Formats: sequence, structure tokens, C-alpha cells
Amino acid sequence: MKRGSGLGVDRHRNRSERYFARLNKWTRKLHIFAGLFVSPFILLYAVSAILFNHTWAPGSSPLAARWERSDIEIPSDLADLDLARAILSQLGITGEIEFFRQEENATQLVIPVMKPRRRTIVRVDVARRAASVEERDLSFWAAILYLHKSPGPHLAGFRGNWFYTTMWRWLADASICLILFLSTSGVYLWSLLKAKRRAGLVTLVCGAVTIVSAITLLVR
Repeated sequence: MKRGSGLGVDRHRNRSERYFARLNKWTRKLHIFAGLFVSPFILLYAVSAILFNHTWAPGSSPLAARWERSDIEIPSDLADLDLARAILSQLGITGEIEFFRQEENATQLVIPVMKPRRRTIVRVDVARRAASVEERDLSFWAAILYLHKSPGPHLAGFRGNWFYTTMWRWLADASICLILFLSTSGVYLWSLLKAKRRAGLVTLVCGAVTIVSAITLLVR
């Protein structure tokens, strides 16, 4: 009876060892390849964060084009974002609509539209049913800064109205999830290295103390 029980314990132990061996193997693989996949996003946000932190601002952008168009249809049954989209579709302009503003007793409409490398401002004269369009090209670094803060917390119900902005939001969310996985899997893999546990624990504690101290000093 005892011998059979011992064999059962051994089989259970062997299954557990095989399970943890597979878990460790796949965790290492996912840790490596997830890190490689997310590294360009981390580099992008790191560089743009340095630019923001040191208050670097791109220079003024030259005017690329200015043109007008008349006979614009202004649907009376639409408002705000839907009205802006209807007007822009007539002008053949695409991009992220930053906001929609009415000026001078609703006789003037202002619609700024952003793409990473171009900013377009559309002004619509409702009475004349005419649109004036200004287009400015942006530098590469200005585009990087725009992507860093896009779509942003302002006008949360309005932003993300361009497909590519929504796609960028999904990529940003995915990169954050991968960073969380890298942190978690890194701690797990470190815990398996008995020779590095003490040094790793000291490093982890030092990092935690540093960030907690900084936050405490800043929010007092």
C-alpha cells in the first residue's frame, strides 16, 4: 500500500516538474520575443519623452498650400463631429479632427485636422457656403511628439475619430500590456535564479524605494 502510494506521489511530482519546465521554457521565449517586439515602441516613447521633458518644441511649420472651394453643402440635420465629417468628405480631407468650433454667431466654422506630418485648418463661411483651407507640413520630430500624446485625454468623447488614430491607440495599449508582461515575467524568471536572488532583491528594493521617495516628495 505504501509502495503504491509512493509511486503515485512520484508520478504527481514528475507531472509537476514537466509542467513547470514547460512553463519556464515558454515564459523565457515570450519574454525575449515580446521584448524584441515592443522595443521600437519603447524607443519611440523614450525619445519623445526626453523631448517633452526638456521642453523641446518644433519650429514653425511653413505653409504648404492654401486653397478655397465654394458650393459646400452644410446639412442642417447634422452637428459637431458628424457635420465636420460631412464637410471634410466634400473637400477630400482626411485625418484626426481635433475639435469643431463655431464662431461669430455660428456663421463661421473652424475644423482643425491632424495627420502626423500635416496639419490642416478648414474655415467654413456658412452664409457663402465656402471653405478656406490652409495646410502646413510638420517635421519628423513634430510628428513623433504628436504620436506620443495622441489621441490624448482632452475631448475624450471626440478624439479617435480617424481610423489610424484608433489603430495607434490599440498599438499603444498593446505596448503597455507587453511592458507589464515583461515586468511580471522578468520578476518570475529572476526568482528561478537562486544565485541572483539576493542581488536581484536589493536591486528591486532600491528601485521601489527610489520611485516611492520621488513620488512622496513631489505630491506632498
